[in-house]
Amino acid sequence: MATRTCEENSPVAVLELLTFLRELVKQIHGVVAEQDDDDDDDDDEILIESQWLDDFYDLVRSLVTAFRGFEYEKQPTYVSCAIADFLHECLRFVTSEGAGSKHGNLPGHSRRLSSKQWLQTCVDAVVLRSPLSSFAMKLLCSPEPSEISACASLISSKSRFPFLQSWLSFVSSLVLMYLENSRSDNDTWEILLQSPMIETNGAATHQLPDRDTLLAVLSEQDDVMVDVLDTLLRITIFLEAPAHESKVRKYQSHWLAKYHHEQLDPDLLFASILRTFGHDHLVVLDLLTSSETSMLEYLLRYLRRFAANWDSSCRVLQRQSEHLLAQIMSVLIRLRFEIEKQVAAAIFPYNPTPLLRRLCAVEQLYDGT
Repeated sequence: MATRTCEENSPVAVLELLTFLRELVKQIHGVVAEQDDDDDDDDDEILIESQWLDDFYDLVRSLVTAFRGFEYEKQPTYVSCAIADFLHECLRFVTSEGAGSKHGNLPGHSRRLSSKQWLQTCVDAVVLRSPLSSFAMKLLCSPEPSEISACASLISSKSRFPFLQSWLSFVSSLVLMYLENSRSDNDTWEILLQSPMIETNGAATHQLPDRDTLLAVLSEQDDVMVDVLDTLLRITIFLEAPAHESKVRKYQSHWLAKYHHEQLDPDLLFASILRTFGHDHLVVLDLLTSSETSMLEYLLRYLRRFAANWDSSCRVLQRQSEHLLAQIMSVLIRLRFEIEKQVAAAIFPYNPTPLLRRLCAVEQLYDGT
């Protein structure tokens, strides 16, 4: 019923509905967070009841299931983007840590019980079995996406990639949240890796997009690009944790693990993004000082891992090209000089001490090689 209603209404009406629902999720998220921070245990002060929020979860799950049968090829690009953005907002809410945890009569307990179920529903309906993901893979794998008639509605007149940007941002976050919320579940990886869609795509691994293709899609939107790179980095850090070593070893021969190792390695991605910037440290500086991107968080996280895995990172870069390490360090050293110069002139917008400390640590390791 939900699918038929969406398809029978005008695309603009569907967009308005999804935009309203996305803003509603934001508002609910904010209210629950405020309740969680409030130390007053007076029941009269509770703004959202547990049953109401449980009903809202049921509504979202119904929508997610409906999206599985949605005919995306018949809708304009902005509708598919709105669906991905709405799901992403829901994902942020259901997996937000601590929401409703301080009040016994808030839906914190229910939320924690349902978040994993919601994530599983989302993974199954949107990532593994949805035509949305099938179209996304076609667009990513085709050298000329505009020639794919079935995907024409996902390509706008202004950009080939708005849908792919929204989809990549949502799916990367979904995979990270799913892994983090299922860290003690031995069946989690089997569900992901043995699904029909993953197994089918395994027969055509060579058709998956390489790093350059991904960055070509993402580089049109700096904020989305940085967010996706940071999420991919967090996935790698999660997989590298000692607690998950046995699982990683068990699946290291899986085609998806090989693809992650070859194309989504954090050091190679970082080298590729610097190449996209023309190895210009001022571009990195602009992103660091912009309020519209999370470049600072991403760079701090990357530098921490870079230093902690220095020897292995150097080997990865040198296997790719003997010049990559020097190119990365050249940008980082010039970036440090520029930040220090702006700090001395009192024009840098925030305290860069943690960043400078990590830049210096990596530079010392480089000097010792």
